[in-house]
Amino acid sequence: FSVVASGSLPLTYGWQFNNSNIIGATNSPYTIPSVKKNNAGNYRVIVTSMGIASTASAQAKLTVK
Repeated sequence: FSVVASGSLPLTYGWQFNNSNIIGATNSPYTIPSVKKNNAGNYRVIVTSMGIASTASAQAKLTVK
């Protein structure tokens, strides 16, 4: 997954899986190294500007067959 955001620097990123924070997922792109069925679910990112204002993306659903 990747996101493009703008705002006052620095921007920080925090990815979530099914509304829970993903530890260590703090970059603009988020990559799942080896996708498995248990990775299926809803992902979103919360972008924070200058450590003050934040916004959450819409959820993206990952389906694994």
